[in-house]
Amino acid sequence: MKIGIIGCGNMASAIARGLSVADHSIEFYCYNRSPEKAQNLANDISGKFCQKLNELDGCDFLLLGVKPQNLNDVAIEINQAIKIKTHLVSMLAGKSLEVLAKTFPHLTVTRIMPNLPMLVGEGINLTIHHSQTSPTLSQKIEKMLSHISLVVPLTTEEQFDYAMMVTASGPAYLFEIARILETALEQKNIPNAHEIAAKLFVGSSQLMQEDFATLRNQITSKGGVTEKALAELAKNNLENNFKQALENGFNHAQALNKA
Repeated sequence: MKIGIIGCGNMASAIARGLSVADHSIEFYCYNRSPEKAQNLANDISGKFCQKLNELDGCDFLLLGVKPQNLNDVAIEINQAIKIKTHLVSMLAGKSLEVLAKTFPHLTVTRIMPNLPMLVGEGINLTIHHSQTSPTLSQKIEKMLSHISLVVPLTTEEQFDYAMMVTASGPAYLFEIARILETALEQKNIPNAHEIAAKLFVGSSQLMQEDFATLRNQITSKGGVTEKALAELAKNNLENNFKQALENGFNHAQALNKA
């Protein structure tokens, strides 16, 4: 199998590195407008560094990891360089299957959305396939990604864009909570604030196969300090604030899809 990578950023590189370990038979062709990134990735995964896009012609899959705002410019280059029909796997936020299919009329398309924990082998990949993508090809992509992440196949782009606000944007919310806790500790002159906040999340994550409410209740004694703190968060509508944040992001994603 040959996989061409167009845009060798963090997420595309994390996927390529994971797949290179999971399946040694895959041949990787790495292209990036900044050649150094493509060269470094190719060296890391024993792939081929490509200076021109037409060197990716003939790949079984093209993994597209460019910035969404650069799609139109890159599409012109891809449509000129790639002559053999293949399958495009796009990681671009805000670019719907319909937009991708119109942009690349000679390719079949799939959208995926990885997240930052892919960098440490604990990632999630959302997937959704265009109607012209065969079930066999869809299953092949999902099986390939399942070696390196939790794969969540979705059937509508509304589902995809909403789930993305949790899976892809979610690490940012957790990092922001960690930052708030770190700052609170620092303001009370408590040492090792960063290490405390980080360890709190790392340790807690090891317990999270259990029901979340049950875990919360194990810590929350009636009349205790945790109950008092949680009541304050509830009074300030923490849950509703999170849900509204997800809705705002979702609405923005929907608007981008139509742009």
